[in-house]
Amino acid sequence: LNISTEDFFDSELNIPNSIEEQVKIGNFIKQLDKFITLHQRKLDKLQATKKALLQEMFPEEGQDKPKRRFKGFTDAWEQRKLGDIVDFLDGQRKPLKESDRIKGKYPYYGASGIIDYINDYLFDENLVLLSEDGANIIDRNYPVCFIATGKYWVNNHAHVLKAKAGVIDKFICESLERLDYTKFNTGTAQPKLNQDICQKIVITIPNEDEQKCISEFLNRINNIITLHQRKLDKLKNLKQAYLNEMFV
Repeated sequence: LNISTEDFFDSELNIPNSIEEQVKIGNFIKQLDKFITLHQRKLDKLQATKKALLQEMFPEEGQDKPKRRFKGFTDAWEQRKLGDIVDFLDGQRKPLKESDRIKGKYPYYGASGIIDYINDYLFDENLVLLSEDGANIIDRNYPVCFIATGKYWVNNHAHVLKAKAGVIDKFICESLERLDYTKFNTGTAQPKLNQDICQKIVITIPNEDEQKCISEFLNRINNIITLHQRKLDKLKNLKQAYLNEMFV
């Protein structure tokens, strides 16, 4: 899109005649921007804190023990192939074209999480969903792994993983979220993680009790991050609503 300099400076704007009104509107919007910036900084700090903790709470490559552990845990972690610790339920997935979806209360999951709500479901248990394709597998602008709960539908763009006995689903999710999937990519036109490759991904895991402690701790951090994200989104929506009403 290209706008010539002449056309740009010939554009007309609606502004109030009163300088006082302009100043009041400007100050009000400026205050909202300060609140948004403050919440964004808090969110960024929380996300950075979690990232730093993850680096210390999971072993570095080639190591079998993390730097930071909960009291009472000293055993070495084990390397396990993903296919040995989860069952792939991909065969139960079913894609639905947008024209075939009937609106309802059940989440419809794709590679990036919930993309719609429909009137039916395929799964009724907590499962781990891992993106199967899409640029985000490499770009990582948002999560590639998440926990689906309750009743929901999954299309064919996300692998469906069920943790086996002795494995905590939230721990698996956090482990998968930390990985760099560049070396696992099998796509050409767009990044893709096929099931055969995913089955062979190696995860380093501790015993079930330590998995549980780590998962519960990270879950509390995730809840705080989610809370701040919602506050930030609410402020942004509030600003947009005011802009819509305060400007002609």
